[in-house]
Amino acid sequence: MQELTRAFKRGARYGLIVALSTVALSVVVAVMAVAGPTPVYAEQPPPVASATLDASVAITPAPAVAPDPLPLDRVFTLAINRWEASEPDAPLPIVVPPVVTHSAPRVSVAPRIVPSGELYERLTAAFPGQADLAYSVVMCESSGNAATNTGNGYYGMWQFDLPTWQSVGGAGLPSEASVDEQIMRARMLFDSRGWSPWECA
Repeated sequence: MQELTRAFKRGARYGLIVALSTVALSVVVAVMAVAGPTPVYAEQPPPVASATLDASVAITPAPAVAPDPLPLDRVFTLAINRWEASEPDAPLPIVVPPVVTHSAPRVSVAPRIVPSGELYERLTAAFPGQADLAYSVVMCESSGNAATNTGNGYYGMWQFDLPTWQSVGGAGLPSEASVDEQIMRARMLFDSRGWSPWECA
Protein backbone atom coordinates (compact mmCIF):
# COMPACT_ATOMS: atom_id res chain seq x y z
CA MET A 1 0.00 0.00 0.00
CA GLN A 2 2.82 2.38 0.76
CA GLU A 3 4.52 1.58 -2.55
CA LEU A 4 1.32 2.33 -4.40
CA THR A 5 1.04 5.65 -2.63
CA ARG A 6 4.66 6.51 -3.52
CA ALA A 7 4.10 5.66 -7.17
CA PHE A 8 1.00 7.77 -7.31
CA LYS A 9 2.87 10.73 -5.90
CA ARG A 10 5.73 10.27 -8.42
CA GLY A 11 3.23 10.14 -11.32
CA ALA A 12 1.41 13.22 -10.09
CA ARG A 13 4.75 15.11 -9.98
CA TYR A 14 5.66 14.15 -13.54
CA GLY A 15 2.22 15.07 -14.78
CA LEU A 16 2.44 18.47 -13.18
CA ILE A 17 5.85 19.09 -14.77
CA VAL A 18 4.55 18.10 -18.19
CA ALA A 19 1.49 20.28 -17.76
CA LEU A 20 3.57 23.25 -16.69
CA SER A 21 5.96 22.75 -19.63
CA THR A 22 3.08 22.56 -22.06
CA VAL A 23 1.55 25.74 -20.65
CA ALA A 24 4.89 27.56 -20.86
CA LEU A 25 5.45 26.44 -24.45
CA SER A 26 1.95 27.56 -25.40
CA VAL A 27 2.60 31.00 -23.86
CA VAL A 28 5.86 31.38 -25.79
CA VAL A 29 4.19 30.38 -29.08
CA ALA A 30 1.35 32.83 -28.46
CA VAL A 31 3.77 35.65 -27.70
CA MET A 32 5.76 34.96 -30.86
CA ALA A 33 2.59 34.90 -32.95
CA VAL A 34 1.53 38.29 -31.58
CA ALA A 35 4.99 39.86 -31.90
CA GLY A 36 5.43 38.75 -35.54
CA PRO A 37 8.52 37.28 -37.20
CA THR A 38 11.88 37.95 -35.69
CA PRO A 39 13.37 41.13 -37.36
CA VAL A 40 16.61 40.75 -39.23
CA TYR A 41 19.12 43.40 -38.22
CA ALA A 42 21.88 44.73 -40.42
CA GLU A 43 24.45 43.73 -37.87
CA GLN A 44 23.63 40.04 -38.38
CA PRO A 45 26.05 38.33 -40.75
CA PRO A 46 24.62 37.13 -44.05
CA PRO A 47 23.66 33.49 -44.14
CA VAL A 48 26.33 31.16 -45.36
CA ALA A 49 25.38 29.29 -48.48
CA SER A 50 25.21 25.61 -48.06
CA ALA A 51 27.71 23.48 -49.90
CA THR A 52 24.88 21.60 -51.54
CA LEU A 53 22.29 23.50 -53.58
CA ASP A 54 18.84 22.38 -54.37
CA ALA A 55 18.40 21.92 -58.13
CA SER A 56 14.89 23.44 -57.94
CA VAL A 57 16.18 26.80 -56.67
CA ALA A 58 16.59 29.32 -59.52
CA ILE A 59 19.79 31.32 -59.38
CA THR A 60 19.37 34.94 -60.52
CA PRO A 61 22.50 36.31 -62.21
CA ALA A 62 23.96 39.52 -60.94
CA PRO A 63 22.93 42.63 -62.91
CA ALA A 64 25.36 43.68 -65.63
CA VAL A 65 27.45 46.71 -64.86
CA ALA A 66 26.71 49.54 -67.30
CA PRO A 67 29.82 50.67 -69.16
CA ASP A 68 31.10 54.17 -68.72
CA PRO A 69 29.47 56.62 -71.18
CA LEU A 70 31.54 57.68 -74.21
CA PRO A 71 32.94 61.21 -74.22
CA LEU A 72 30.97 63.70 -76.30
CA ASP A 73 33.65 64.15 -78.97
CA ARG A 74 33.73 60.39 -79.53
CA VAL A 75 29.92 60.28 -79.75
CA PHE A 76 29.89 63.06 -82.37
CA THR A 77 32.66 61.37 -84.37
CA LEU A 78 30.79 58.05 -84.45
CA ALA A 79 27.55 59.78 -85.44
CA ILE A 80 29.24 61.63 -88.31
CA ASN A 81 30.95 58.45 -89.53
CA ARG A 82 27.64 56.57 -89.52
CA TRP A 83 25.90 59.40 -91.37
CA GLU A 84 28.62 59.57 -94.03
CA ALA A 85 28.48 55.79 -94.47
CA SER A 86 24.69 55.70 -94.82
CA GLU A 87 24.05 58.86 -96.80
CA PRO A 88 25.19 58.94 -100.46
CA ASP A 89 27.00 61.99 -101.64
CA ALA A 90 24.46 64.53 -102.72
CA PRO A 91 25.10 65.95 -106.19
CA LEU A 92 26.44 69.45 -106.17
CA PRO A 93 23.92 72.05 -107.23
CA ILE A 94 24.35 73.18 -110.81
CA VAL A 95 24.59 76.92 -110.87
CA VAL A 96 23.40 78.31 -114.16
CA PRO A 97 24.64 81.84 -114.72
CA PRO A 98 21.92 84.28 -115.67
CA VAL A 99 21.54 84.86 -119.33
CA VAL A 100 22.55 88.40 -120.09
CA THR A 101 21.35 89.65 -123.38
CA HIS A 102 23.53 92.19 -125.06
CA SER A 103 22.10 94.36 -127.68
CA ALA A 104 24.10 94.74 -130.84
CA PRO A 105 26.51 97.66 -130.68
CA ARG A 106 25.18 100.74 -132.23
CA VAL A 107 26.89 101.62 -135.45
CA SER A 108 26.53 105.17 -136.47
CA VAL A 109 25.67 105.15 -140.10
CA ALA A 110 26.26 108.38 -141.90
CA PRO A 111 23.39 109.47 -144.06
CA ARG A 112 23.84 108.61 -147.70
CA ILE A 113 25.04 111.59 -149.67
CA VAL A 114 23.50 111.86 -153.06
CA PRO A 115 26.21 113.12 -155.41
CA SER A 116 25.24 115.96 -157.61
CA GLY A 117 26.51 119.23 -159.03
CA GLU A 118 29.72 120.48 -160.60
CA LEU A 119 31.98 118.99 -157.86
CA TYR A 120 30.61 115.53 -158.52
CA GLU A 121 31.25 115.91 -162.24
CA ARG A 122 34.87 116.83 -161.55
CA LEU A 123 35.32 113.88 -159.21
CA THR A 124 33.75 111.57 -161.79
CA ALA A 125 36.38 112.69 -164.28
CA ALA A 126 39.26 112.23 -161.76
CA PHE A 127 37.99 108.96 -160.16
CA PRO A 128 36.12 107.02 -162.83
CA GLY A 129 34.19 104.15 -161.28
CA GLN A 130 34.74 105.51 -157.71
CA ALA A 131 33.18 108.93 -157.99
CA ASP A 132 30.54 108.16 -155.36
CA LEU A 133 33.19 107.15 -152.82
CA ALA A 134 35.38 110.16 -153.66
CA TYR A 135 32.40 112.44 -153.22
CA SER A 136 31.56 110.86 -149.83
CA VAL A 137 35.18 111.35 -148.64
CA VAL A 138 35.22 115.00 -149.64
CA MET A 139 31.86 115.69 -147.98
CA CYS A 140 32.96 113.86 -144.82
CA GLU A 141 36.34 115.62 -144.60
CA SER A 142 35.32 119.20 -145.35
CA SER A 143 31.71 119.28 -146.55
CA GLY A 144 33.16 119.94 -150.02
CA ASN A 145 34.72 123.29 -149.00
CA ALA A 146 38.07 123.63 -150.81
CA ALA A 147 39.12 126.63 -148.62
CA THR A 148 38.70 124.84 -145.28
CA ASN A 149 41.42 125.86 -142.75
CA THR A 150 40.42 125.24 -139.12
CA GLY A 151 43.93 125.58 -137.69
CA ASN A 152 44.27 121.87 -136.85
CA GLY A 153 47.09 121.29 -139.38
CA TYR A 154 44.85 119.92 -142.13
CA TYR A 155 43.78 121.98 -145.14
CA GLY A 156 41.37 122.04 -148.08
CA MET A 157 38.57 119.75 -149.18
CA TRP A 158 40.72 116.63 -148.81
CA GLN A 159 42.27 117.77 -145.48
CA PHE A 160 45.88 117.40 -146.55
CA ASP A 161 48.63 117.99 -144.02
CA LEU A 162 51.63 119.94 -145.38
CA PRO A 163 54.11 116.98 -145.62
CA THR A 164 51.60 114.89 -147.58
CA TRP A 165 50.67 117.86 -149.79
CA GLN A 166 54.29 118.54 -150.58
CA SER A 167 54.99 114.80 -151.23
CA VAL A 168 52.61 114.93 -154.22
CA GLY A 169 54.13 118.17 -155.60
CA GLY A 170 51.92 120.74 -153.87
CA ALA A 171 53.19 124.20 -152.91
CA GLY A 172 51.90 126.62 -150.31
CA LEU A 173 48.77 125.70 -148.36
CA PRO A 174 46.34 123.18 -149.82
CA SER A 175 43.41 125.40 -148.85
CA GLU A 176 44.79 128.16 -151.11
CA ALA A 177 44.97 125.90 -154.18
CA SER A 178 42.15 125.61 -156.70
CA VAL A 179 39.52 122.86 -156.63
CA ASP A 180 40.98 121.24 -159.72
CA GLU A 181 44.53 121.21 -158.25
CA GLN A 182 43.33 119.71 -154.99
CA ILE A 183 41.46 116.97 -156.89
CA MET A 184 44.55 116.31 -159.01
CA ARG A 185 46.85 116.05 -155.94
CA ALA A 186 44.32 113.75 -154.24
CA ARG A 187 44.32 111.50 -157.30
CA MET A 188 48.12 111.33 -157.22
CA LEU A 189 48.02 110.32 -153.54
CA PHE A 190 45.30 107.74 -154.29
CA ASP A 191 47.42 106.22 -157.05
CA SER A 192 50.29 105.64 -154.60
CA ARG A 193 48.42 104.75 -151.39
CA GLY A 194 44.80 104.10 -152.24
CA TRP A 195 42.11 105.35 -149.85
CA SER A 196 44.20 104.61 -146.72
CA PRO A 197 45.22 108.27 -146.06
CA TRP A 198 41.54 109.22 -145.51
CA GLU A 199 39.67 107.99 -142.45
CA CYS A 200 36.35 108.77 -144.05
CA ALA A 201 36.93 106.34 -146.92
